[in-house]
Amino acid sequence: MNDNETVGPTLPEGVQLHPDFGDAHQMLNMRGWLQKAVEKAGGEMTGGGCGMGEADIDVTLDGHEFNITIKPILKPEKK
Repeated sequence: MNDNETVGPTLPEGVQLHPDFGDAHQMLNMRGWLQKAVEKAGGEMTGGGCGMGEADIDVTLDGHEFNITIKPILKPEKK
């Protein structure tokens, strides 16, 4: 996770993400926010990922394992 929100993830030169992947910087920020919220509640992040416009984390909370997904809600622009 990158604590400096002005700098996004970097890719090797010449590598491009498929348009369906989404905004990697936004997804890492969403995942980081979700991780902090779960850890504040006493959970432990045990894994995570990003892709296809969403981010997810695997967590252990009260001895049980969960997977939580976060993604932006896309709404049409108001006229």
